[in-house]
Amino acid sequence: MAAYPRTYLVSRGWKVFLIGLSLLLGIPSVLGMFYFGAGHQGETKSQIHLMVGICLIFIALCAYLILTTLRSKIVLFADRIEIHELTVTRTLRRDEIAGWRVAANGALILERKQPVGKIVSTALLYNTDADFDLWFAELDNLDLRDEESALNEIANNDSLGSDEQERFQHLAQVKWLTRVLNVLGGVLFVWGTFRPTPYRLVIVLLLLAPWLAVLVAWRSSGLIQFDERPNDVKPSIWLLAAFPMLALVLRAILDYETVGWITQTVAAFLIGAVLFAAQKAAHADLRAHRFTAVISFFFAFLAYGYGAALHINALADSSDIQQTRYLLREKYVSKGKVIRYQVRLNKAHMDAPEVGSAEVTQYFYDMLKPGDAICLAFRSGALGIKWFSAGPCPLSMQ
Repeated sequence: MAAYPRTYLVSRGWKVFLIGLSLLLGIPSVLGMFYFGAGHQGETKSQIHLMVGICLIFIALCAYLILTTLRSKIVLFADRIEIHELTVTRTLRRDEIAGWRVAANGALILERKQPVGKIVSTALLYNTDADFDLWFAELDNLDLRDEESALNEIANNDSLGSDEQERFQHLAQVKWLTRVLNVLGGVLFVWGTFRPTPYRLVIVLLLLAPWLAVLVAWRSSGLIQFDERPNDVKPSIWLLAAFPMLALVLRAILDYETVGWITQTVAAFLIGAVLFAAQKAAHADLRAHRFTAVISFFFAFLAYGYGAALHINALADSSDIQQTRYLLREKYVSKGKVIRYQVRLNKAHMDAPEVGSAEVTQYFYDMLKPGDAICLAFRSGALGIKWFSAGPCPLSMQ
């Protein structure tokens, strides 16, 4: 019999990874705070404050992660469990625990008996042993219970076939279909991110992919899910639902420059809300699990809504081009995974839209020197989101 209490700290491997990651992000954030605070890369005080604020947020997050890693532990007693984190210690008696499960993200979830459905969770990063496993083996494994429940649900679902054998054959076919569609989602992500040619076709496919996931989930009679859980017999279509959204928003960020934020935020919210409503209608578990629903909504809004809004706004735009002249203040190259040639601008006319910087081609960048004229070609946008591209001015505007 195990001697209690037994204490389990974060494992050495996780400590090295989490603290190393925190230092990798935190040290550049500290340097960035001083760099931006000295006025570099900022055109106004508000921009300087924004960039310094972002650095401070990263510094705080990294410090929190380091302290949490060092502080966190699980202490097991014969009759209770204590979960120690940075700012709180949570205690559950064994007789209060309805069961446990391991989430898809690796979190250990303890479900309370009262109130029903109330949970306590912690990241499963600890250096455990056989006594740890034995302590939990005596509790109800909710993953296994859910698996048995799902199998019974499928076996008794008349819409999946005339008998149990036919229903499980249908399940096998659905699993094969989801594997194919998830591969398609990965292919679309790579295609849209790294080689979006032909451009319009790629963007249309990225726009349609999440709706294909909704349609397939809706037609599956509850077999296909949007989220993935350990030991779940029901297949997930999350790669097709999520990865094209990421490629879509990435292309929008890289390919379009806009003026203002209110219109595009409203458009992104409305488009994302429509997709989220369709996901909820197609997937019953999305209605039942609040956390999954919140994550899905923000993903639909931030990724799909924003990406779809900017692409539809530009590709369906039939408005006239309005050329506006600016003067080059300075130019610089933004280096990262994508090299971008940037220019900082001054207004040539007081009534010109407020644009601090723009991206140009490398060929045009190499020709420019401070004081040169640069024209921004503004268009109104199909959704009312004003967008522009930068290039040489016509001879009449030189």
